[in-house]
Amino acid sequence: EEFDPKPNASWKLIRHVTEKGLQLGSVLGTVGSVPYLLIKGQPMAPVSVGHIALTSAVAIGGLASASGVYKVHNLDQEGIEDRVYRLNYNEGQTRCDKFSRCGSILCATTFAAVDSLSNKKVNVVSV
Repeated sequence: EEFDPKPNASWKLIRHVTEKGLQLGSVLGTVGSVPYLLIKGQPMAPVSVGHIALTSAVAIGGLASASGVYKVHNLDQEGIEDRVYRLNYNEGQTRCDKFSRCGSILCATTFAAVDSLSNKKVNVVSV
């Protein structure tokens, strides 16, 4: 079955650009958190790194989304549909997106678990 890019083409392109922004923001936030925490003299806790990565992902994702809206606004409908069509059939892009989505779910789950555990006081009993 042939892929039809016409239904919701603008939304699909904006979603793609936003997703790439979230990916970039989380990577930059994770990498940038180490020097940031060292400069601030704060502990290198997974929760701190996670908060910085999340903040960065949201900020850069928001900028990317705005950029996507601007780009879509400046393209004609045929250009938008062509880009969505090519994105759909780009094997490297679809594989990257699948890995990224799986990684995002795994990292979010791990971060939530670590954050939950770090907020609880754990009593260690020695024998």
